[in-house]
Amino acid sequence: PQEVPHITIEISVLSPMRPLSYQGPQDLLHKLRPGADGVTISDGLRTATFLPQVWEKAPDPRTFLEMLCQKAGLAPDRWQEGDLKVFTYQVENFAEESPPKS
Repeated sequence: PQEVPHITIEISVLSPMRPLSYQGPQDLLHKLRPGADGVTISDGLRTATFLPQVWEKAPDPRTFLEMLCQKAGLAPDRWQEGDLKVFTYQVENFAEESPPKS
């Protein structure tokens, strides 16, 4: 109960995911749009997604993809093999104002 006054609610509405076609790892790095795209990767049954907000913590596409692969339970460099299914989407955020800091 003491934490309730410090909670901020944020809602992210995702656009439909679109497959991202790419020709090798360098092309994939080039096609990602840091800060704009949410990214989902899929390798068989292993899937993971990062909202566009994650770019704030990992602004470099290479680091972003390594972290996303790890989240999916894959080796960090798995994205370099060129056969991952990659999807992108955008997000519209709605957030209430942050509570005042005590």
